[in-house]
Amino acid sequence: MFDLEYAEEMEHDALSSMKNPFLSDKIESIRFYIYPRSRYNPEEWSATIEFKNGNTSGEHKFTGKDFSVLVKEVQNFIKAL
Repeated sequence: MFDLEYAEEMEHDALSSMKNPFLSDKIESIRFYIYPRSRYNPEEWSATIEFKNGNTSGEHKFTGKDFSVLVKEVQNFIKAL
């Protein structure tokens, strides 16, 4: 027999153990990538910020055609956290 009360309690416990990873002091890494220019695609940059808080993790991605603009976007994002 299915115990609904037990299932609801387990769901609550699982959700309450989640921690918000998107905090400035929970940044694990910041990575920048460049995708080479080809005949069909212009040069493109991307960045990924990885977060971790306890067992909860997440990431935020950025893309752009100019490295300096991408760096500013990442800096502004971190300041806004």
